[in-house]
Amino acid sequence: MPRDTPRPRLPLCGRIRPWSGLLIVFLAFVVASAGVEYASSVRPTATPRPTARALRAIVSTPTPVPAIPVPTPEPTPIPASPPAPVALPQSPAPAPPQPVFDPPPAPPPSAAAHNELSASVMSLVNQKRAEGGLPSLTPNAALILAAQRYAELHFEAEPYQLSHALDGTPGDRAARAGYSGGVGEVLVTAEANSQQLVDLWMSSPPHQSIIMGGQYADIGVGCAVGLWVDPNGNAFETARCVGLAGVPY
Repeated sequence: MPRDTPRPRLPLCGRIRPWSGLLIVFLAFVVASAGVEYASSVRPTATPRPTARALRAIVSTPTPVPAIPVPTPEPTPIPASPPAPVALPQSPAPAPPQPVFDPPPAPPPSAAAHNELSASVMSLVNQKRAEGGLPSLTPNAALILAAQRYAELHFEAEPYQLSHALDGTPGDRAARAGYSGGVGEVLVTAEANSQQLVDLWMSSPPHQSIIMGGQYADIGVGCAVGLWVDPNGNAFETARCVGLAGVPY
């Protein structure tokens, strides 16, 4: 450009001088490398000497000695300990049965006489049977109830008019009171004296046959006691007694 100032050019020798120095250094490096390779190729190979480690290995190797067989002792048998007892599982005990509570039976109705006169008559009847060699009759609550009901009914109707059929048969009356079996019935009206009443029965063969009957096992006696007025207006204490002897089915 018009304004640029031209740079001065170096002479040829000045330009070659730097390159010549580099060329000389390169040639020197090549020659040095060739000399090293030649020296390593012509160096005689020396026989390697055994190392100290190898010598120690050879010297320390012992001479083998033949092994002498040694008999192996037989092991002493150890007695086996008995096995520990093993507890076998036991089957569970059966559950106890549940208690069964049955209701207690109803107590039998009272076999007591309704009054002292009735009790005394029953006792004298069994006394007569014992004198005749017969077993005593057992007081029965149903027969006592039936006899007492009929004695009261008969006293109200007419104590001295004896009847066995005012409200049915003796068997009907006993069944209504709860007795199951055959019955025989005796009636008597007299003063309220147990001995006199029993003596009247025993003096009548039909009555005695029932009282002393060997087929009977149960007894019931009922007595109704009260004042009886005769047609003349005279009042007497009177007892109407009914005796039932039963044969249970």
